[in-house]
Formats: sequence, structure tokens, C-alpha cells
Amino acid sequence: NKTGNPNIGDGLTAYEEYRGVISEGQFLRLKAKEKELGVMVKNAEKDLFAEGIIWLENASGLKVIRFDETEIGTDRRLNKNFQNAHDYDQYVLKLENTGLTGNAIGENQPESITKKVPKQSDLVAIDVNKIKSNYHSQDSAARAGNIQMPYTETESLANTVAHELAHGIYV
Repeated sequence: NKTGNPNIGDGLTAYEEYRGVISEGQFLRLKAKEKELGVMVKNAEKDLFAEGIIWLENASGLKVIRFDETEIGTDRRLNKNFQNAHDYDQYVLKLENTGLTGNAIGENQPESITKKVPKQSDLVAIDVNKIKSNYHSQDSAARAGNIQMPYTETESLANTVAHELAHGIYV
């Protein structure tokens, strides 16, 4: 557990942790002594967002459980298969590559709620094309001034993904 997060757990009961989940096609038993966060990513986009998810894990101390679009319903409920031993409904964050209007390269929607928990985060939207375009514009300007970019395009994407996911966990 990282300093600054006083919450004892992740909101799942010990029974729900033991019962486990299907993550990326495999049964996975969750860990009662570990804070886990579910993130749903389309199979076609999982490699695109992998580094950003790792950045979030490293910064937060959370263990991200990855789900594809077939493993979690449209309601994003993680623990809806219960008969007993249930305290709270838990939700996963939905991460998706999508075009965004204006200057935004990433958004945790709805934007009107700034300190969200996963239930309140409808979509973590990342505009990968805009990130790439912005990076290449910055890189060209830096080269024209004989300056090397201090970060890579991959790092720019990873930073945006970790940042926007963090908005879905009250950061």
C-alpha cells in the first residue's frame, strides 16, 4: 500500500476475492491483501495501453486486473455474480482509444465529476492519433532548435493513460 491511501482494501469481500474473476481468458483468484483495480480494454487495444497501465500500477501501488470487452458487461460491474458475502458493487474502468474534440488528448468522462471512483467513470478516453500528432509537432520544433525531446512518443501515451486512469480512482 502506498502512503497517502488510508483505505484498508479495494472494496471486495474476502469471499469475492477468493471466488476470483476471468481476466484475459484465464481464471484469476484475487488477493485479499492487495488493492486491485479492474480495467477493461478492447483486445485490439491492449498492447497500445499496456505501458500506461504499468505506469499507473507503479505510481499507485494498485494491481490492475485487465479485462477484455467480452469479460465485463456494459454496466462495468466487476462483482455482480454474488448470492452472499457482498458489501459493495465494484466497477472497472473502461479504457478506449477514441477521437476527442478540442485540444484534449485524454479525458476521464464525465468531466463534470473531478474526484471519481470507478463507478462514476463512464469512459477513460484516449485520443492516440492526437497524442502522436502532438508529439511529432513538438519533436519537429525541438529538432529545428537543435533540442532533443526529453521523452518518447510511447512515454507520452503512457503518461496520458496513467493520468486519465488515475482520475477514475480519486486522484
